[in-house]
Amino acid sequence: MAEDYVRRVSSSGGAFSIISNWFFEKNGIVYGAAFDENYLAVHHIRITDSNEMYMLRGSKYIQSDNGDIYKHVKKDLDDNKYVLYTGVPCQIMGLYFFLGRDYPNLYTADLICHGANSKKSYSKYLEHICDGRSISKVEFRNKERYGWKANVHIEFVDGTEYWEDPDKSKSPFYLAFLKGISIRRSCYECAYTQIERCGDFTIGDFWKIGKLNKELSDKKGTSLVLVNNKKAMDIMPDLKMSAKKWEKIYSDYYFYNHYNGCLIRPTKEHPGRAAFWGDLEKTSYDAALSNALKAPVRYDVGLYGIDFKDNGSVMAAYSLARCLEKRRMRTIILLSEEGYYEESSNLFIRDYLTFSRRRKVEELHEVNKFCNNIITTDKNTYYEKMTFVDGGKGVALYDDEWCPAILLCDLKEWESLVDHSKMVGNEEIKTSIISEKRYYNDALSLVNATSCSDGVVVNSLCGFLIALIFKTSKIIACLKHDEKIRAEKVIKRLSIKNIVFGSDFDEIDLANAAEVDYSYMDTELKKWREESIRKLLVALRSRNIKRITPYDVGIVGYWWSENYGSVATYYAVYKTIKKLGYIPVLLDNRDKKAQKSFARSFMNYYCHVISRENHMEYNALCHAFLIGSDQVWSPGSIAAYDKFFFLDFVVDKNRLAFASSFGENINICKEQKLEVKKLLNKFDAVSVREKSARDILNEEFEIRSQWIADPVFTLDRSEWELLSNNSMISVKDVLGNNKKYIFSYILDPTPEKRSIIQYISEIKHMPVINIVHAKESDRKANIQKLNLPYSLEDVNEEEWLYFLNRSEYIITDSYHGTCFSIIFNKQFLNCTTKSWGWTRYDSLINLFGIEDCFAESIDDLIENDTLLNSSIDYSLVDETIKLQRALSVSWLKQELQKC
Repeated sequence: MAEDYVRRVSSSGGAFSIISNWFFEKNGIVYGAAFDENYLAVHHIRITDSNEMYMLRGSKYIQSDNGDIYKHVKKDLDDNKYVLYTGVPCQIMGLYFFLGRDYPNLYTADLICHGANSKKSYSKYLEHICDGRSISKVEFRNKERYGWKANVHIEFVDGTEYWEDPDKSKSPFYLAFLKGISIRRSCYECAYTQIERCGDFTIGDFWKIGKLNKELSDKKGTSLVLVNNKKAMDIMPDLKMSAKKWEKIYSDYYFYNHYNGCLIRPTKEHPGRAAFWGDLEKTSYDAALSNALKAPVRYDVGLYGIDFKDNGSVMAAYSLARCLEKRRMRTIILLSEEGYYEESSNLFIRDYLTFSRRRKVEELHEVNKFCNNIITTDKNTYYEKMTFVDGGKGVALYDDEWCPAILLCDLKEWESLVDHSKMVGNEEIKTSIISEKRYYNDALSLVNATSCSDGVVVNSLCGFLIALIFKTSKIIACLKHDEKIRAEKVIKRLSIKNIVFGSDFDEIDLANAAEVDYSYMDTELKKWREESIRKLLVALRSRNIKRITPYDVGIVGYWWSENYGSVATYYAVYKTIKKLGYIPVLLDNRDKKAQKSFARSFMNYYCHVISRENHMEYNALCHAFLIGSDQVWSPGSIAAYDKFFFLDFVVDKNRLAFASSFGENINICKEQKLEVKKLLNKFDAVSVREKSARDILNEEFEIRSQWIADPVFTLDRSEWELLSNNSMISVKDVLGNNKKYIFSYILDPTPEKRSIIQYISEIKHMPVINIVHAKESDRKANIQKLNLPYSLEDVNEEEWLYFLNRSEYIITDSYHGTCFSIIFNKQFLNCTTKSWGWTRYDSLINLFGIEDCFAESIDDLIENDTLLNSSIDYSLVDETIKLQRALSVSWLKQELQKC
């Protein structure tokens, strides 16, 4: 800060006067902005003496006319004069372009700029204030009455004066200026609002200095001075000698943002700006401003359901928002009180994104007033709560099949963030292993660290994706199971090679890791990014779709069951509906016995699940309802879940049954049959899995139905194989090598079935890998009953499919084990007893002609060699599967279109 007498006549701390005096002492020239004699315009002038400084001191906030001033600057430079040119960054860049070369005797000081009011808005403002009086002086930052604050002071020729309250909510000038209403349009896209400054010095107000150092805040004005290069640094000792106080302050991106945000980002355009300029021609400044402030702030897209709990969610939100804003879509982050926000996350979204105030759940409907569309990126947590969205908003779900949101921003966008973090020195980064553990709460620092490191070890998907973007030469990823699956998907799609996956984070040898091969990444990433953005834009353009509820189809059924076949069935139902273009959701009935089953983990990862204690609440969330496949209408299901599987909670919504089953019979009491009949008659369409179920519906309930194949056949073999690739264990992990094996999947172990497995193993000279019923309460007992080596525990759905798919032969007593033997084109034997749910096998046998694949005992195998030696002709079977798939999907598509 300068001496008090200098600060008294300066807008801030007098830094401009201190720097200028250095040039006057060397007989140099100073250029800066000054009012004309009538205070109606601002232009740049040339001064040679400190006595003329009064003309350049003080803020002008008006677009300054340079005229031919650059020619004078050039002449002074050519005459070997020391020259100081001050102005906003774009004016300094204009000077550099004009000169065309560097001058050692030229010094520049750029001003921290909020934007420039145009001459037109300034003239209309004066017209409003003056009321016919002639002006003798205009000051924007006079300290006489209000001290170091933003105010307007105008003196008139008749001796009167005007003081504008520094309260920005009451000041017409500052209200329009600071809200981005009255400034030039080009200022909203200023290329020079960045830490890398164009001037040798940068000068501005050091707002909030008292919070940093109370000794530097005496309320008389304190300047913020950035010394941007060696040239400026060389004269710093002389400048310090002239100052009353000059302190060096540590600075980084957060410092700049907190103490003067205009250093790093341009002013945002106010939504009422167009109205302001439209009214300015025909009405007063005050009236035009009043109308502009009433203009509702509208956003093209509101992003909802983002938990800012880690770097990944923060950077995904940033990337998605930037992607939309590049396409001229105003974007806002919608916050609710249910969301989770780390303090560091709040800093980041405040710095880079526009965000709403946090609203209570019951207040969220208010966002419809200012958002044209609302997107959620977190389907697992928030999508079911988006009932606050009005119909016609075109709610779009950010699909898992698109590229991760972090990849939507290109390398250039992420590089622009690098210099915003100075928290880690580059030399330290290059010689050390980079772990996201070190940067967990600092997204900027993580970007910076990854961008300049030669090798990284990451423990999150976010760190992994950032490392890919910056093409880090060596990457070791220590990821959780679900994140590893996503990472492998990205690697496969982008054709990247030599990524190393580790397990123990503290025992990683980065030095011996191979260099990553990015040969095809640029091409593939560009293609994937363009596909994803196109899908997103198409979804947003579909805002004419009337979607009152967030989900098209609520799926009810045994998806939570600890049974691999049931899980596969509902996965297939979910994916098939989704591929038809509808938004499905799995409805939970909160089965207390299966709260922590592998099925829930699987479904919560691959599908979307919602849960309500009161099932009636599902009506507000789903447009239509579908009861899925498996034995959902059996007497046992009715006893366990009452009428839930008959959709008794649905009110005035479409109801469908997709390949549902009664099991063997509908052996229930007369009263229950009457209730069931009443509920079944409310269904709009019914399809069943077995022909026997069709007969039950016709004879017992007088309802016509369509027979279709099990839903697992609606997905192509390649889709199941892709899912099996996500297995975390391999054949080598079990057998110690990759040799051929037989796979057995037994739900009901008996001594007879054990003998069959051993017999086939001996005949075929292959070991057997065994998996029993997935139900946790029965698993250990069943393994003991089977009493065979290579019997696996705690197997998830992907691993079950993996061992099915890679086996040479399959032995099973399971209906879905048989279905997947057919899907994967395996030779197999079903050893179930005919007393155990045989009607469903009848349908399979009639459909695929596999009657020679069933045996109840070891004697059947010994007496009939064809049971082990016959071979299924899968060319015919595959054609049947295609036909049944087409019939099932066609039925479903037709009925959903009616909903």
